[in-house]
Amino acid sequence: MGDFQIVVASDQCEQYCPDNAYNTFKLKLPIKLRLDIYAYAIKLESISCTTRNTRDQPLYVLCDLCQGSFIGRKHVSLLKYIPIPRRKGFQAVTCATPTWIPAKQIMTDTIWIKLLDSEGKPPTFIDDTKPVTCVINFKRLW
Repeated sequence: MGDFQIVVASDQCEQYCPDNAYNTFKLKLPIKLRLDIYAYAIKLESISCTTRNTRDQPLYVLCDLCQGSFIGRKHVSLLKYIPIPRRKGFQAVTCATPTWIPAKQIMTDTIWIKLLDSEGKPPTFIDDTKPVTCVINFKRLW
């Protein structure tokens, strides 16, 4: 398998993942995804959400397919840190600086995404009544 892209949205897979919410959601894949260690890197291409931003806010996007890294004293599977500009309404944020993160060695049929604010809590500046969509790219390294 070469390079590919997967779209993960908070309103997908309600049948398989009824607990999906705007800040924590899973996508059930139709087939198992096999990522060999050091064979793939992943990056967040873009995120789309509706915000009620009154000031610039940081958003942390975690993904269970990423190798972990330390944020302060905590070890997390951080896919991307994104500064969300002060603006209300629908925003599609394309990650201008591509940051490729090594993928974990894993065989899975789900992808899990979690969104956190600067305090490690669900971001209150995102409208929880609207879906959040993440586009994730996968690049084969060898």
